[in-house]
Amino acid sequence: MPGVPEIIKEFFNIDGNNILLVKGDAGTGKTIFSFECLINLAEKSCGFYFSTRVDPEVIFKQYPHISKYLSLQNVIDATSSYSPQKSNIHEAILFSTIPEFLRELYIKTSHVKSRKEPFIVIDSIDAVCETLNVSVSTFMRDFADFIRKTKAKAIVVTEQPGKTKLDYLADGVINLACMLINGRVYREMHIEKLRAIKIQNPVIPFTLVGGRFTVAHQTVIPSLEDAIYRLKEFSNEIARIKSAMDQPATNFLISEKISGKLQPGDFILWEVEETTPKTIAVLATLRAAVGLATKNFNVVQIPPSYVYSEDLPEIYQKILGENADKIKVLIPNENFIKIFEKTLLDILETIHGNGRKSIIMFSLDALESSFEAEKAKYIANILVSEGKKNKDIVLAIAYEDLKSLPSLRKQADKVFKTFYRDGCHFIYGVQPKTPIYNLYFTSETKYFTEVLEVA
Repeated sequence: MPGVPEIIKEFFNIDGNNILLVKGDAGTGKTIFSFECLINLAEKSCGFYFSTRVDPEVIFKQYPHISKYLSLQNVIDATSSYSPQKSNIHEAILFSTIPEFLRELYIKTSHVKSRKEPFIVIDSIDAVCETLNVSVSTFMRDFADFIRKTKAKAIVVTEQPGKTKLDYLADGVINLACMLINGRVYREMHIEKLRAIKIQNPVIPFTLVGGRFTVAHQTVIPSLEDAIYRLKEFSNEIARIKSAMDQPATNFLISEKISGKLQPGDFILWEVEETTPKTIAVLATLRAAVGLATKNFNVVQIPPSYVYSEDLPEIYQKILGENADKIKVLIPNENFIKIFEKTLLDILETIHGNGRKSIIMFSLDALESSFEAEKAKYIANILVSEGKKNKDIVLAIAYEDLKSLPSLRKQADKVFKTFYRDGCHFIYGVQPKTPIYNLYFTSETKYFTEVLEVA
């Protein structure tokens, strides 16, 4: 859901915190963030947006949702000229000095003070100061004094991303950044200062999808006991879903919002960045196996070796009860690759004889840590070829530093990369190419994965 980070709400709720400086290069989301603050923090009819040479009609056309929260009269052209033909809808203030600007600002905002405090956005201070032909630090000093004396709240936007004198005159400072990760847009808010606030997470990933500021959802890694409880609830919930249209079974492997429709025999490679906690990869495979078994799929799983692998049969029994027999867990043994290969082929032959659809999931890490890279590649090739032959979907999960990974990548029908940053889990498609998505779980849906596009 669009909204303002909780820490920003907390900042403005503290007496004496009046001015937030919002820095960032062009296109990083400063204006959209300012509008989100007006929507979420300003009382009705108490928000004001000041900019230079701005036409409210253009603003409301670009951001139609803002018209529900900000009246035309409160979108004000802070310029030294006026457009008579727009006078029926266009508010402007005429000024040539800082005192004139502040006097006009007081007149525009004074009528709300009997109800609630004004919430003012200056977008941007650089443009206003260019009109006044004064330094931004001189303007900011007088503006800050005015805001504090009138007990208003304000956001001041600047396109000067580095440290400047403005930082010392504001009560809070944030910097919005936009970067590319393998050619895909990724956005972060960097909190540089928030007076009287303890900052535990100074970097907040966000998206501007749909023209709204939305904070990425953090991934809360549960304990094993909590994971078992929640996955049991998850299994019970999806068991009640009758229509495949409500929740396609392959969504338990990866959301169709990201992958598109999967085809029988598809080989999906899920590459994991080294920064991703191993528990996340394990929980992803647990969730997929539970969902598929609940929907009457056979699942053959070679699980990651780093967490829970020896305990998986017991874990599945606790979650699924009698349905646990639909999941066949194979743990590689480094001394018996031929026995492992035979056991694997026997299981695949058996499950294909019962007529149920099948999914093969394996951890390349588990194979490579039990065998050496060439032997791991050999077993992986068997799994992929068996999947193609029997029209089984095959999912491989692999950390990106594995030696056997490049050869698998060439065989994959779909390749996705996942990474973890600032407490959030993200994924994007390499083949087919997709934007970055934030993956998260909601308590309301008991471990259904939700996706939020990052744009």
